[in-house]
Amino acid sequence: MFNKFFRQGNIVEFHRELSLGGMPLSYKLRKSHSAKSMRVSVRWGGTIEVTVPFGASDSLVEDFLLSKRTWIIEKLAFYKNAPKGGFEVILSENKLRFLGKDYPLSIVCTSSTERVVLGDDNAILYLCEDSIDAKRRLLVKWYRRQAKKLIGEKVAKLLQKNQLDSSRRMSIKNHKSLWGSCSSRGNLNFNWRLTLAPEIVLDYIIAHEVAHLSELNHSKKFWALVEEMAPHYRECEQWLKLNGSYLSF
Repeated sequence: MFNKFFRQGNIVEFHRELSLGGMPLSYKLRKSHSAKSMRVSVRWGGTIEVTVPFGASDSLVEDFLLSKRTWIIEKLAFYKNAPKGGFEVILSENKLRFLGKDYPLSIVCTSSTERVVLGDDNAILYLCEDSIDAKRRLLVKWYRRQAKKLIGEKVAKLLQKNQLDSSRRMSIKNHKSLWGSCSSRGNLNFNWRLTLAPEIVLDYIIAHEVAHLSELNHSKKFWALVEEMAPHYRECEQWLKLNGSYLSF
């Protein structure tokens, strides 16, 4: 069973359903002219995405998924027991997550400017329309602003402390699972979702990417630089592996 979702460039997306070991599953199927093989991924929150070459038949796709059945079911079980993501917490518990802390959240209808106000112990969303889409749109905009300001300040301090070029370009990105990156030109990129993580984890990712300005590799020298800037980096890496869903939105 399927419904055509949309076409963009050389990719066509469908929403489909399949019984996997007696378990009904919905998944997103992406048929791409550039795909050379079939691959499946299970995202935080349990979203299943399948990418296949454009000419792959329906039966071939289903056989592929059945061959990956055990792996898919294990991933779904893992994510089911993982901590709730940031937006899920907002919808189910009326809490706003910021720097690892959940703030009780109130919604106030307004006819003026939509905004987010974060206090010491609570948060308020001023919305013209109290809908899921309106909440997500406003909050993503707010998180991105917070990320640009907070991460920008932290990067500037770390560059100055380590006597590195302070004119480096820093950008806030919307990656699903990549927390940060450093290009060969020394441009630093960070995921805005890091503002949901505990501050020590955010500081580690910043240190990781700043260290790449000196060592564009993962050598012993690189990790020594990371440890110098973020002594608890091992615990932070483990936290990200176990709590990635904590940052989903």
